[in-house]
Amino acid sequence: MRRLTRKVAEQRPEAGFTLVELLIVVTILPLIVGAITAGFITTLNNRDTTTARLMDSHDAQITSTYFVRDVKSAQYVATSGTTVCGTASYLVGLSWSAANSSGTVITYYVAYTLDAAHSTVNRISCQSGGNKVLPVSHDAGTATATVTCTDGTTSCAASGLIAAAPQKKNDVGVDHITLAIHEPTSNFDFSVTASPQGAVAKAANQGGGTSLAPPLLMENNPTINQSGNCHTTVNGVAAFNTTSNNVLNQSGNAALNADEIYSQATSFQGGGSTPKVVGPPLADPYATLTPPVQGDPDVTYVSGTFYPSGQLNGIYILNNGLALSGNTSFTTGSKGVLLYVLHGGVDLSGNSGVTLAPPYAKYAPVSIWMAPGNSSGLNLSGNSGVTSIGGTVYAPNSTVNISGNGGVTAGGMVASSLNCSGNGGPTVGPTGTSTTLTASPASPSADGQALHLTATVQQSPDGTVDSGSVAFQVVDKNGSTTADCASAASVNSSGVATCDTGPLAKALSPYQITALYQGNATYDSSTSNTVTQRVLMSTSTSLSATPNLTSGNAATITATVTAPDGSTPTGTVTFAGVTCSGGNTKTLVAATATCTSGALLASQSPYAVTGTYAESGSPSTWLGSSGQVSIPVSPAATTTTVVSSKPTSKPSAQVVFTATVSPTPNGGSVAWAITAHSGSNPSCSSTTALSSGVATCTVNGGTFTIAGSPYTVKATYSGNTDYNGSNGSTTQNVANIGSATAFVSLTHGTGSSLHKYTDHVKVTGSDGGIPTGQVFFYLCANATTGCTATTPGAVKTTGTLDGTGAAASPASSALTAGKRYCFGAVYQGDTDYLSSADTTTDQCFTG
Repeated sequence: MRRLTRKVAEQRPEAGFTLVELLIVVTILPLIVGAITAGFITTLNNRDTTTARLMDSHDAQITSTYFVRDVKSAQYVATSGTTVCGTASYLVGLSWSAANSSGTVITYYVAYTLDAAHSTVNRISCQSGGNKVLPVSHDAGTATATVTCTDGTTSCAASGLIAAAPQKKNDVGVDHITLAIHEPTSNFDFSVTASPQGAVAKAANQGGGTSLAPPLLMENNPTINQSGNCHTTVNGVAAFNTTSNNVLNQSGNAALNADEIYSQATSFQGGGSTPKVVGPPLADPYATLTPPVQGDPDVTYVSGTFYPSGQLNGIYILNNGLALSGNTSFTTGSKGVLLYVLHGGVDLSGNSGVTLAPPYAKYAPVSIWMAPGNSSGLNLSGNSGVTSIGGTVYAPNSTVNISGNGGVTAGGMVASSLNCSGNGGPTVGPTGTSTTLTASPASPSADGQALHLTATVQQSPDGTVDSGSVAFQVVDKNGSTTADCASAASVNSSGVATCDTGPLAKALSPYQITALYQGNATYDSSTSNTVTQRVLMSTSTSLSATPNLTSGNAATITATVTAPDGSTPTGTVTFAGVTCSGGNTKTLVAATATCTSGALLASQSPYAVTGTYAESGSPSTWLGSSGQVSIPVSPAATTTTVVSSKPTSKPSAQVVFTATVSPTPNGGSVAWAITAHSGSNPSCSSTTALSSGVATCTVNGGTFTIAGSPYTVKATYSGNTDYNGSNGSTTQNVANIGSATAFVSLTHGTGSSLHKYTDHVKVTGSDGGIPTGQVFFYLCANATTGCTATTPGAVKTTGTLDGTGAAASPASSALTAGKRYCFGAVYQGDTDYLSSADTTTDQCFTG
């Protein structure tokens, strides 16, 4: 029942019904009358519901009416961080300027706040006359205001005052604002959406921040007079706070070039040119600055005319203006310069260059400030040197005169009139920039390690920025700013500024790092990309390998990974420089990994083996590291052995000698030497190449002689860079080979030849060869004991060995029947085989 008991008279100062309320009352009145007889409580319930709906409708109408009107008028939008009206926290703040009936420009400020104590959303206006509070929504439980940018994001509403329309080319402005309110008693939700008058459509390639003021703002009945070759260039918006259509007068080749021209008038030149943007006057962004006073820190008071020279530093209050004496020039010190001119004008019309940049921090971006009421003129150019003013020339009631052939640059200008002649036109507003940030070492870095930050600033779209400074910011995972550079770093002639941070801790990782180019009169500020820096526990990787390694052997390489906090790293180590059995990536076991290499060689010594530990952990805990070991390899010792295919050979035999080198080397050759006991030395190929550790030497038959035996055969292995040389030898004997004679069988005749016998014999060399030559057959005299080698008896006949080593005697003459006989056979030998005999008793028989 809260809506029936709240102080309606206090909350709703307006009288009477709205049209909607009247329609609802007329509609429900018959229902109320008809329900009286049904019960009072029902009527009261119906009345309560109807009243709540009336209140909800009223809140939505009132909020919508004021909010839409305010937003459509807004030139600037305020979010948290800037006081608009009063001290209460606000949902959104709006401001705009407009001329009243007398032509005076008045700036209006409106803030929408949630008063939780009274459950209301209030509209607070605070133009001249104090604050006025109007509740627009009652019984408000929650309320939010959302600012949507022209690029579709909400990033333009981070904090502070932001322009409702872009102030420079490619800026992002405010597209629309939504105010959403929830009224809990009736569970009623409604929202209102409106766009500022300066809202622009979404455009491609928009970006960058917004400016609080256009670079060139002309107010207080402004005029611009240009003649000759004067070209006024505005990097951004040129704004005219006037309803006059004839504020720009040009002759000759003079021109006004701006990204956008903003005016209250539908045309601003005698020729009828139309501004690019037409709207209400823009607010003076510097009207609330507090002037410096004598006695403030860094203030220098000059009572007479100020004739500057050399280097200026700090704030100067000039009681009688400023003038150059002849061709004197001056520059700016580290604190910057603010020239606050109480009386008199500013004359920088000598022939020497003048530099005023950057402005003093407290009053940035103002460099020259003509005090309120001071309408004296400013002469800013000479005939040669460039006048560079690092901030804004703030002279809302003064005329700025630019003449001669020297150029003038200024970060901004607020003036009543601008006269430009000659060839030295002004350039107002900074050139757009972009900033790129890199960190070394790149992410990830080690716990406790500092970073070297490098910001590179370039003009947009290209070109070098050679002045200004960069502020670096390091924010840890908790959102706290830490390890920042002590102060902004100056940009060098190549557009580079650097910073060395303090140590970064793993416990606060990851860090978000940005660089802000602060800009000056020549160059606009810009914010870099964000570098995400992860910080992990550092590790070290050490390698050890098998010592005293010789060619042909494998090495065992062990990698050990350690962390300074005593933890045990896990993960893998990848070896390089050798080929590991089973692959080169090995898993750590108890913080160690092992690689068994293939055969290593002295010719490739020393081996530089690297073990790289990969970042590991889930989430990542240990930083990668690597170690290296050098593995020296010495040539291996070898042994050479020589064997003969026939250690004892007959003179006519071919003999093959084989030399085997162990361990098997990867190349080299063998030299052979054969030395005879007497006589000449035979030879084979003097040097033969190794194949799989083996070399051979072949000596043809008939080369060796019995007289030269025994022979010494020596093989010498030459060696190479991987294997040492060695030699070995063998003895070769040459002799007649012993033979064996054996009767194979005896045959006898038949019939009349019954007692005639033929003996068959087989002669075999002891080396398995087949002898040649003759065999003598004997019929022994001693028939009882058989033949003997010394008394074989009489030669019965001879036979010649055939190709199988066999011979047969002719049939014997008739033998006496019944008498016992014995045969014998004696081989006579040849050049290779010795003689032999078979006179054993098994060759006896009875005739």
